[in-house]
Parts: sequence; structure tokens; C-alpha cells
Amino acid sequence: MSTTVELFIIGITVSFGPCLVFCSPVILPYIAATRQGWREGLRTTLIFLFTRLVAYVDISKVAGEIQVK
Repeated sequence: MSTTVELFIIGITVSFGPCLVFCSPVILPYIAATRQGWREGLRTTLIFLFTRLVAYVDISKVAGEIQVK
């Protein structure tokens, strides 16, 4: 398996952990208060989750590169 795929899997695994539990009570009321309609709120939530996922993948990639060297 390529390193990129492994790092992507690590990023997905880490993104659905404790951070989601701690971030949800903060971000969900904000989204509910600022968005009109459930579709726009869902879209905003998915964007938030995706960008957080990308951040975790990037952090995992950097950590993997440091460990390999």
C-alpha cells in the first residue's frame, strides 16, 4: 500500500475521535444559529468535517515524513 493511502486512512481514523466529541458542541450550535435551512447547515457541517480531515491527513503526513528520515 502506498504511503499516501496509508496516511489518508490514518487521517480518516483520527478525525473521528475525541476531537469530534469536543468540537461538535461548539460548532453545531454555531451552524444552527447562522444557517437557514437544514441543507445549508448540513453543507456547512460537511465542509467543516472535510477541512478537519484534510488537516489531520496533513499532520499525519508530516509526522510520517519526520519518522522516515
